[in-house]
Amino acid sequence: MTGTESDADMVDPVPQVLMLTAIVINFGITAFLLALIYRSWWLAQLGEEGDTLPDEHEGETRAQTESSFDPLDLDDAAVHDVLRASDERPGEDDAPSTTPHDDTREERR
Repeated sequence: MTGTESDADMVDPVPQVLMLTAIVINFGITAFLLALIYRSWWLAQLGEEGDTLPDEHEGETRAQTESSFDPLDLDDAAVHDVLRASDERPGEDDAPSTTPHDDTREERR
């Protein structure tokens, strides 16, 4: 396309792309510096307390924590019992097992 009359109307996009990239990078650096300045100011205002937060669960005991997870353990044990029972069904070893998904796959074909 060089050497024709339409070359005069074309604009080189590289300088525009470089300027937009510089603007985005400057915006990111400015946001990062403002975050650092705010963080420094915040820590300076806290004084000796610093960045420590009070423990919200300080009064809880291990038994209370374990009791909150008991239902999950019981559900898991129940699922394992059902799976074991389904594996131990008598008389189904000879017949091939079919699932609802197998039937739907055959119907699609």
